Amino acid sequence: MILGGELQVDRSVADPNLGTRQILWDSIPEARSLIKELEDGEAEEAAEVGREPFVSFSTYVINLLLIFEDAAERGLLETVDHFLDAYEKTLEINHDYTNIVMDDWVIKRVRRLGEKVKSRCGPLLRGRAFPKEQQE
Repeated sequence: MILGGELQVDRSVADPNLGTRQILWDSIPEARSLIKELEDGEAEEAAEVGREPFVSFSTYVINLLLIFEDAAERGLLETVDHFLDAYEKTLEINHDYTNIVMDDWVIKRVRRLGEKVKSRCGPLLRGRAFPKEQQE
């Protein structure tokens, strides 16, 4: 739904845990349509089976990685920076759940992208993705 030119999302569908969904929404405007699509799909599926809708942080991250990787490969630095900012803010939460998701999905991708993103990473993300360089 668009109100006043801004995309509005049913927040009851989104992962309320630790503010991760809000970090992604606020930091990565390029991902908002996909976030909304995930939430709309979850709302429909939940309604069909009579349960409360819920989108986990890991679901968001896994689905948004394609946008991040594509932006990095194409040199879309503004989009890359938006993702890296969201990832850095998520690491600042320093919670077991978010750290596991970050380690399992994001850190591996950041490491694989290497020089394309390394210099743009914040200190927490750089330390996680490139730990040997922190020791030098």
